[in-house]
Amino acid sequence: LRPGRFDHVVPVPQPDAAGRAAILRLATRRIPLAADVDLTAVAHMASSRTGAEMTRVCKEAALAALREDRAATVVSARHFERALSLSPAG
Repeated sequence: LRPGRFDHVVPVPQPDAAGRAAILRLATRRIPLAADVDLTAVAHMASSRTGAEMTRVCKEAALAALREDRAATVVSARHFERALSLSPAG
């Protein structure tokens, strides 16, 4: 650590299932989701991921929907499954 910088290390534990679901709800608040998306189920599938990784999964799912169909209006559960498989767990 350099002088004048924070000299304390604050450990942040990985979120539990409820925390991951809350992070997903926050990260998808501006992403239109299909009716088949169950964020609680996605949170359980992503058991070893951090909050930042959960946000990245949401962005990757949205990008997967756009790559599949430029006029995509919703992100489906299939897009989240693909994003989880592409995004390595921490």
